[in-house]
Amino acid sequence: MVRRKRHWISHQASSRHHRTGVSGTHRARRSVWAASSAGPDRRIYELTRAGMEELYRSAKAVAKARETLGVFLSRYEELVSLEGEPARAVPRR
Repeated sequence: MVRRKRHWISHQASSRHHRTGVSGTHRARRSVWAASSAGPDRRIYELTRAGMEELYRSAKAVAKARETLGVFLSRYEELVSLEGEPARAVPRR
């Protein structure tokens, strides 16, 4: 019990630091302690609604970046196939 309390206090102190961060992960998840039959109690994390919304926005941004990279790569492949071998870099002196 003492270990759990001490961990909770240090977790609260570190959470204050994260609240000032950009990501806002403190709102994105919640946690509870779960008893363990093998070893110390464990913390179980769960996404909140805010966390699910943040995950959705991030996934949309990644999908858009993937689309942009796909366009770039297809155009680059066309350029390389039209010109044969890509130009070699000239060594700097």
